[in-house]
Amino acid sequence: MTANGHALQMRPRPHLVRPMSVQPVRGAPSIKHAATAQSGCPRTSAIHRRAAQCARSTRKVLPQEATGMQRPQVRSAGAQRTPYALRERPLSASQMDTGNLPGLTNASYWDTMGKDWDGEIQDTLTNDLHGIMLSKIKRYCQSDFTAVDFGCGCGRYFRALAPECARLIGIDVSRSLIGIARKDCDKAGLDNVQLRRVDLGACEPHKLATSLPPADMGLCANVLISPEPCTRDAILRAIVACCKPGASILILVPALRSITLTRTLHTRWVTERRRRRLRPSPLEMQEPRNAADAKRGIFCLDGVRTKHFTVVEMQDIIKQYGLELVEHTRVEYSWETEFDEPTDFLEEMSERPFDWLFVVRKLERQPNHDDRLL
Repeated sequence: MTANGHALQMRPRPHLVRPMSVQPVRGAPSIKHAATAQSGCPRTSAIHRRAAQCARSTRKVLPQEATGMQRPQVRSAGAQRTPYALRERPLSASQMDTGNLPGLTNASYWDTMGKDWDGEIQDTLTNDLHGIMLSKIKRYCQSDFTAVDFGCGCGRYFRALAPECARLIGIDVSRSLIGIARKDCDKAGLDNVQLRRVDLGACEPHKLATSLPPADMGLCANVLISPEPCTRDAILRAIVACCKPGASILILVPALRSITLTRTLHTRWVTERRRRRLRPSPLEMQEPRNAADAKRGIFCLDGVRTKHFTVVEMQDIIKQYGLELVEHTRVEYSWETEFDEPTDFLEEMSERPFDWLFVVRKLERQPNHDDRLL
């Protein structure tokens, strides 16, 4: 999510977002944490201790540091304009986590996404070329199950999940996205869906678990995307706590291989646009780059720092949180989800952009979590 109980079932795609003007980069905004009594997860001293630990162990990378960018110089009259393809897209001033305290979700970021959800966020269920997500939902969900969509966003998975289970609970941090999901449920007549506003990245897992019926099946679709280890750790703890022993959990995450392939093909795509004499576009700008982030699998999508995973990394995480790997596979998308026209020459490639889907099962005996962070 939504990364922290937000829409992590969908990830930003550069070509689906309105072009951004180049402007001076500002520091991360100071955003008041949105926690309500409705969430059932008040901020506690334990949460502050975990966030403080994260802040000490991993120094917060500010937007200016993440890209090494400086304020744009004022272009003198008559000076030649730098081509879009040679420019770097500015780092977004609004990120998924608050700028002053790791582990607390920037709820306003996701509220803003809700204003143009279809234009801002990729629909991983609809764009799934081979219908992998739908087939796994049908395979692992049963008619008498209680299912939980962790970071449901505007509820794009509801129409696939709701008919397959007796009860569906959608959890998200954004009031705006919850509102959209509620309207869509009413419109579609999905009367077995309940919605809860919870910040999965800053709640007490066991308090959340006691406020919900135990889940027989869980979905976590592109929710573990926060660049902050504390946030991803809290989300996974909450998911595990809310699921029954033996429950199946579908975890969809951005793939490191996919983002590196897309970055490599960017120059080829721009060259093809010039060959076809297409007008230069701001969409040709490169994403912000940072070597330290790249080593941790963090790459920008439309200027927003986003965590990407390898298979080996996810396998280690699965073991650490008392889960058993059942299977994993690619969920592939068209190149149109990555680039504006033309993309026909890319579709001939054997490899396409994709996310990793891991199907895991909660073990009967849970390990004692140590202080390691994702």
